[in-house]
Amino acid sequence: MVNAKIHFEQIHAKTFPDLKELVEEQAGHHLAKYVGDDKKFVAALERHDPVPQIIMVRNDDTQEPLGYILFNHYYGFKGQELYIEDILVSGRERSQGFGLAMTEELKAFGRQLDITQISWTVAENNPNAVRFYEQKMHAHVLPYGLYDCGDLFTKQQPPASQGVDVRRVDKADLDLIETYVGSVPGLTKEKMSNIRDAAAAGNVNVFAAFGSDGAPQAIGITNSNYSSFRTVYGYKFEVLEMVADTKTAVNALNALTAHVVATGKTDDHTGHLNIVIDNKSAAQTQFMQGIGASRLQMTDDPASVFAVYGIGRDIIYPAQATPVIKDVPAKKPDAPKTP
Repeated sequence: MVNAKIHFEQIHAKTFPDLKELVEEQAGHHLAKYVGDDKKFVAALERHDPVPQIIMVRNDDTQEPLGYILFNHYYGFKGQELYIEDILVSGRERSQGFGLAMTEELKAFGRQLDITQISWTVAENNPNAVRFYEQKMHAHVLPYGLYDCGDLFTKQQPPASQGVDVRRVDKADLDLIETYVGSVPGLTKEKMSNIRDAAAAGNVNVFAAFGSDGAPQAIGITNSNYSSFRTVYGYKFEVLEMVADTKTAVNALNALTAHVVATGKTDDHTGHLNIVIDNKSAAQTQFMQGIGASRLQMTDDPASVFAVYGIGRDIIYPAQATPVIKDVPAKKPDAPKTP
């Protein structure tokens, strides 16, 4: 093995064809096809505040694209995170260190933003990927379930909710919610600070469901995300119930979801709706069962469901931060064949 000089770059119109080749390869791994619109994809990447962000690695000598990471900068109850939508090292370049090089670059980017974690999904029946993430990246399974709820935009609507008012929060709402810190389940000072950060961020909506007495019952945070295969916008949606009674909480979560669906239609974010729940929450589990949602999966094979993996501050911010890798091992070129 020899060293290959590489560099990382973000994508614009001139370099998009190299990215598209990699995206098509990644789509194939998901048994899908790239059916997007190239112009829309480039426009999404060149927005002032883009939803999808991409790091592509290229060989300095050959200028060959070697792989990419497509990620989003999310705000949630746990703080800021980078969520990896797609990660690919081209098949002919695997096991050469490029995947780790890209994740080191991503960690360095995250440290500039003071993120809390980096997370992504991996199919549970993909042992090679699981082994790489656990052994090489020191990642672990997070206690969250990711559900595919895109049919709520077209076929199925959330059950009707009674006596609940849902609205996007303003300063007065945030001040009111803060008065409940420590007195309702799950609402800590840290989560309240994270909710305020989310409410002030771009590409993020924070909604709250209030009961007839004006008390908050549940909070939902939507982060815009982007499908690279279909070049459409959707939402990643996570929730927090603020009442102990399961029936009341489920009613409030249904009201929040109905509001998110309506907002998605207005904002042209109906490409997908992925809802993240805390697996330990009885109310959130019952809520998902009530709307008939299923775990997000790669294929129709039930064994292909996605688990959520992540790394936290202990890995992202080591005691002595590892410099961003610029030189990684690469394969020796094949010897010329004898005629």
